[in-house]
Amino acid sequence: MKILLIGNYPYLKSQSMDRFASLLFNGLTSWGHDVRLLKPPPLIGRLRPSPTGLGKWLGYLDRIGRSNVHAIKAQLKVKPCQRVVAWVDFHTFFAAEDQDAMYSAGGAALRRTTTGAGSKTFGHELDLAMKVTLDAHTAALLGFSHMWPGGFVSRTGDDDRASLFYSQIEYKF
Repeated sequence: MKILLIGNYPYLKSQSMDRFASLLFNGLTSWGHDVRLLKPPPLIGRLRPSPTGLGKWLGYLDRIGRSNVHAIKAQLKVKPCQRVVAWVDFHTFFAAEDQDAMYSAGGAALRRTTTGAGSKTFGHELDLAMKVTLDAHTAALLGFSHMWPGGFVSRTGDDDRASLFYSQIEYKF
């Protein structure tokens, strides 16, 4: 049988998930299965571990690091039935100093201005998610995220928007 495993983003330093992926890979391979383990390449921000570990991101899209930023988040959560919970998060990201930069979590400047961008708004992000509990150990998560660039981003390079659809299965031991 051919099996595809999807691992974690390489720079997350999630040792338990890496060990679990290796355990699955080795076990399934030893049983004679044709197994391939993929890990998503670092595309947004080109994260690199820093001496203090990997910084935290804001929002699901992982576009904004926690340097030179003020963030506002609003959340609405509903539980329409026992097994389903859904939520909407809305984030607005502002530069603390508009003559500085927008940074990745690893501390790298993604967009920089020394003259001021004329706007402190990095952008706005909408995250929609729904979690369905299937049984005592298993849940499914579906979601969509979109980011609209703000004036700081528009004035310091390409006006790039980002969207993400995702699904995942959660299994608790």
